[in-house]
Amino acid sequence: MSLAKMSYKVKGDTIELTMDMMGEKETMASKFKIDGDTLTITDEEGGSVALKRAK
Repeated sequence: MSLAKMSYKVKGDTIELTMDMMGEKETMASKFKIDGDTLTITDEEGGSVALKRAK
C-alpha cells in the first residue's frame, strides 16, 4: 500500500510537483535547469538543490 502518490508536469523551465498523501493534495512549482548531468531546482523562496544524474 502506497502512502503517497507523486506526479510532475514540466512547463518550460518550471516543474510542478503534486503530492497526494492520504487524500490531501498539494502542488508546488519550482524553476529548474539541466546542465550536463546536473539538475538544479530552485524554489519560490530562492533556495535550491542540485542533483546528479544516476548512472
